[in-house]
Amino acid sequence: MGARTSRPAGQLGLPFDVPPAPAASDAPAELAPTPLSDGASAPHAAALLPAAPDEPAVGEARLVLDVRINGRLQRTYRWRIQGDRLIVERPARVSDRDVQVTLETIRERAAAYLRRTTVDADRALVERARRLMRRYFPERPVLRSVSWSTRQQQRHGSCTSGTGVIRIAERLKRYPDWVLDYVLVHEIAHLVHPNHSDAFWDAVNRYPLAERARGFLIACDLGLAAQGGEEY
Repeated sequence: MGARTSRPAGQLGLPFDVPPAPAASDAPAELAPTPLSDGASAPHAAALLPAAPDEPAVGEARLVLDVRINGRLQRTYRWRIQGDRLIVERPARVSDRDVQVTLETIRERAAAYLRRTTVDADRALVERARRLMRRYFPERPVLRSVSWSTRQQQRHGSCTSGTGVIRIAERLKRYPDWVLDYVLVHEIAHLVHPNHSDAFWDAVNRYPLAERARGFLIACDLGLAAQGGEEY
């Protein structure tokens, strides 16, 4: 039986103050069991933070708290960040106090997680990605961080769609700007479509130089392979 969304009931402040921006996936997590209160009715909570502007400061986090009852959970809570939402699944039979205390713990853990995953953001890359997003993505997905990565030897970039974090292979610094823009567009498209569906490629191909950039990257990758992994 799937989780169902609970009814809204009141506000819970989540004053996130998160540093610079890159970052990662849905970040599922599970809290240690908390005591249950037999027969106590749990509150149906959904708390809203102020809506984020189109271009928040790098690393700034504004989340809507979305609490859902999961009938399969007995003593644990689960949470994940998905775009602009902090989704929490909780057991049905828990006390109001248990829910409030656990939500505060989750808030702290979510804030710490976003700090870790956005700390290496590159402001110039973030601004470049936001310009491309304004131009080619009317969907306005949540983008929190873009950073350079020295660990991506096989890929040009990666995206954690849940938290809105993009990482770009550092070797792309040597490539033309229009190629870097293509890779950014490719990864931004994953914020909208976390797959390689037709809809994803339709979004990527909004970039006018997409086909040319793909050819350039293929040629570079072949050069790297021919040189045994050396820089092209």
